[in-house]
Amino acid sequence: MDERQQKLTDEFLYSNSGQLSEKTFLQQFPQGEQSLSEWVSTILNNAATQCVSGSPADSERVETALNLGFRFGFAPADKGTLINLLDNPLHTRHEDVIWALESLKLGKDDDLTEAFYRCALSEFDYLDDERGEDGSYMLNSNSIYGLAKIATSLAIEKLALISASEIPQIRSKVEEVTKIYHLPLTWPD
Repeated sequence: MDERQQKLTDEFLYSNSGQLSEKTFLQQFPQGEQSLSEWVSTILNNAATQCVSGSPADSERVETALNLGFRFGFAPADKGTLINLLDNPLHTRHEDVIWALESLKLGKDDDLTEAFYRCALSEFDYLDDERGEDGSYMLNSNSIYGLAKIATSLAIEKLALISASEIPQIRSKVEEVTKIYHLPLTWPD
């Protein structure tokens, strides 16, 4: 996005005034011959491709792309880009990426299972600041819930592996979530 497009997008997504309607936004930010979902995919892919330095601008681009996707919808073709973003440590929007992946309703997808598994065990630098006194592990927890929703034998196997985590909060979250979803789980010794 160029500077004008970014300003227009920020006004549309984040302005409380509500002066820029969706119709006006789309007229002023033309997507050319692309469908709306292809246009969102292009913006998302560009944000993912440019997310290489770990700068605040990287996180802002990813956040903007995700918010446009939440507003206009993600396409199943976005799965690979979203999984790459979930694995990328150079931004701070991983929870949003989980929600975006879940919005695709991919069902029993092995790639998604593997991505949620990796994320459940991730320790991104920015999370240290967000954990605070309570030791909250929301990103890990959301990944664990994602695996429970998939509920394939592979997902259950990954939950069992996660349950061996050295972090008590993660172990207890796996136990809690598997009980909620009535999943059989073989606990590692």
